[in-house]
Amino acid sequence: MGSRAGDPDNSFTLPHYLVADSFLRWNSRVLGQKTQLQLNLNNLFNKHYYTSSGGNLRVAEGQTRNVTLSASVEF
Repeated sequence: MGSRAGDPDNSFTLPHYLVADSFLRWNSRVLGQKTQLQLNLNNLFNKHYYTSSGGNLRVAEGQTRNVTLSASVEF
């Protein structure tokens, strides 16, 4: 995301940012059922960034590094 105005008056600027996300997916059959496991790693390098603002007192920070594991079974 490029740098952008933080409010309609352009009184401050939110800096640009770049984050990297990755995932691994495993598809197989478990007990005869199609099964999928997925591991997501968001903000791989744990960068500090600001996603948006509603003025200088309401600036939203981006997520820190986080990991999510999900599983699905198709019957």
